[in-house]
Amino acid sequence: MNKEQGAGFYRFKIGEFEVASVSDGFLQFDNPRIMIAAGASEKEFQAFMESKFLPSASAYFQINSLYVDTGKHKVLIDNGMGPYLGPSGGHLPEHLRNLGVVPEEIDTIIISHAHLDHVFGTLAPDDSQVFPNARYVIGEQEWAYWMKPDIKLGNLLPDEWKQMIVAGAKRHLGGIKKQVEFVKPGQEVVTGITAVEAFGHTPGMLAFNISSGSESLFYSADALHHFALSIVHPEWHVGFDNDQELGARTRLRVLNQVIAEKSLVLVPHFPFPGLGHITQQGLVRNWEPTVWHW
Repeated sequence: MNKEQGAGFYRFKIGEFEVASVSDGFLQFDNPRIMIAAGASEKEFQAFMESKFLPSASAYFQINSLYVDTGKHKVLIDNGMGPYLGPSGGHLPEHLRNLGVVPEEIDTIIISHAHLDHVFGTLAPDDSQVFPNARYVIGEQEWAYWMKPDIKLGNLLPDEWKQMIVAGAKRHLGGIKKQVEFVKPGQEVVTGITAVEAFGHTPGMLAFNISSGSESLFYSADALHHFALSIVHPEWHVGFDNDQELGARTRLRVLNQVIAEKSLVLVPHFPFPGLGHITQQGLVRNWEPTVWHW
């Protein structure tokens, strides 16, 4: 494995698997409290953000996809937001090429859930497929939800976001109907990559365990969002969650699991490369970003 790092990607290994966090870019939200901490008052939110030396008037979310070369399959978990939300996103194909992987080489794309920043990288503006040789895998329950004629999103989302999310999900998922396969929690997608139930953010969202030899990695999908808030206050509701109560319970379950198992975690929206561990001392949880030294 080439050990060099480069623009837009961060490579490492999980057992015999060659793995990389690959950036699609980022999203910025102004006045973000409702989107990331709806359970907090404005005063609580501002105090918390100030305690972390972060602005309360805006928040940045990285878009990190996970590339896994198992030796038999070249897999991408989530494919970013494409060129549809401005110039800050849509850089995944370019950064894959920097890694030495062209989109045509990807044979399996796993969609954790069908929100805009995880599936809008499927189709180019001319409706051609960005990853033309890939089969797509998505949770059976997730697919059924987005195929319904009447889709109800979380009540905290602005109407314009709801319309964009629904229309985009139907377009991009519709473009892969002939290539899609379904998976349930507990099933292997390919050898070493297993689906994990993470419902709440969307009705059928899946997280994934990646395992090779004695090493493993947990891909959290959007069970976690903000690198400080999600860890310290998992009970604060997230505006993007379809079911805020279930989303909060899933967030806490994921935190407890990865802390107890001392899991290496890849979080799509944590600061790039979104790789690290979550620790707990007493009642205090912390994000410990990991950087490999070769």
